[in-house]
Amino acid sequence: PNARGGYDDPPADMAEQNKVFFENGWLNMVGGCCGSTPPHIKAIRETAQNYKPRKLPDVGRPKMWLSGLEDMIVEDQHNHLGLPFLNVGERCNLSGSIK
Repeated sequence: PNARGGYDDPPADMAEQNKVFFENGWLNMVGGCCGSTPPHIKAIRETAQNYKPRKLPDVGRPKMWLSGLEDMIVEDQHNHLGLPFLNVGERCNLSGSIK
C-alpha cells in the first residue's frame, strides 16, 4: 500500500506480479493486502484459476517440533497411539526442604 493506504498498481499489474508464484506452484492460496480492492482480488483470481495449487507434501510419520533456546525435533519417542510424545518435567521441591 502507499502512504494513504491505497494501492497504486492497477489490478492487472498486481495479478501479473503474482504470476511467478502461480507458475512455480508455490501457493496453496493467494489474496490481497491492505489497499487492494475487489477488482485487484478479481484479477488475481482470474489469473490464478489458470494454474494448479501447490502439491502438498506426502504425509509421513508426524513429528513434534519444540522450540526454546534451541529447536528440538522429537521423532524417536512415541506414545501408545504411535504419535510423537515427550514428557518434559522440571525438578521441583514442593516441600521446601534444603535437599
